Amino acid sequence: MADRLANLPVADEDASVENRWCQLRDIVQSTALDVLGYACRQHQDWFDDNYAAINTWRAFEIEPPSFPLSVRM
Repeated sequence: MADRLANLPVADEDASVENRWCQLRDIVQSTALDVLGYACRQHQDWFDDNYAAINTWRAFEIEPPSFPLSVRM
C-alpha cells in the first residue's frame, strides 16, 4: 500500500477533496483485495447438503398435474 500511495499522482490545487478521497479509497480497496482476496460464498454448504431435496421440490412444482383440472372432487 505504501508503494501505491507513493506512486499516487500529486493532485492539482484545483482538485476537489472528494476527488482526493476517491483516489485514496480506490487505493485502499485495491490493496485490501490483493491482500485478502474476494469473500468466499456463504451458505454454500447448506445448498450442497440440501441440493437433492431442493431439486425434488422444484421438479414437483414445475411438473403439470397428472389429473385433468376440469375434474371436480
